[in-house]
Amino acid sequence: MKLSILALAFLLTAATTSRPSEVGTRMPTPVSILELIANPDKHDGKSLGAVGYLELRDDNSVLYLHREDFDFGLYVNSLKIEFEPKLTGVDLAKFDLHYVYLRGKFDAKDRGPRSDMGGSIKQTDVVILWTGPKPQPVTSPG
Repeated sequence: MKLSILALAFLLTAATTSRPSEVGTRMPTPVSILELIANPDKHDGKSLGAVGYLELRDDNSVLYLHREDFDFGLYVNSLKIEFEPKLTGVDLAKFDLHYVYLRGKFDAKDRGPRSDMGGSIKQTDVVILWTGPKPQPVTSPG
């Protein structure tokens, strides 16, 4: 748990797409995509953070629970993402097909172009590469 908090604190100091006036603002603790899918009404209209595997597209960007969900097209384990401000070409190359932390407003009713996603995160104004905690070495009982 401490390692996760330290990793999040480190990542939140990294470069983001946020505007300069927002640098140093407090970032919400990530809400699980599973929680958003299972209890959409609880989070509807709220500003939140989420972590997942990001696929950037011109028409609809998607945040998946896992890379494997992207690999197999499991949209039921994903959220539609809308960026504000729009991402630049450099951002597209940096964040596409990577795990990221992002911040935006959850919309439970917008379930994507085919209505099979778990909702949308709109007005996404912060995106940070998520490296996650590093694996700890396994030690044998002494």
